Amino acid sequence: MATTTQTPSPTPTPVLSRSIRQVLTSFCDAITSRDYQTAWNQYDLSLQQQHSQAKVIALWRHFTGCHFPNQDGDPSAWTLLTMSMEDGYVDQYGFVDQASYRFTMIVEDDAWKVAKVCHLIAEGCYEISWG
Repeated sequence: MATTTQTPSPTPTPVLSRSIRQVLTSFCDAITSRDYQTAWNQYDLSLQQQHSQAKVIALWRHFTGCHFPNQDGDPSAWTLLTMSMEDGYVDQYGFVDQASYRFTMIVEDDAWKVAKVCHLIAEGCYEISWG
């Protein structure tokens, strides 16, 4: 069973094999190449248990790629991805072409994992409809 902590334990300091950016890059590359199992594996166990893999993948099928937006060294922007959407797709908030998402990260079994994803809109970060 996976163990989950909000931050790495102070003693001893765990050695995490990949950085947050590497995990999100893996996620983004997987979405772009339609390797949905690899994208799913970036989610922590709790997030996987909250949502049906089939419904999440059905949503991901509307994405054609993603990238990190210009972050200008702002640490609060390190977990943002801009997702590109297929032509004709309109998401639950009325966005077409592209939408921004914030990924909340957590350490699970000494590795960074995605613990939450929300749709970033100027007024805040809103829950995603998974299907």
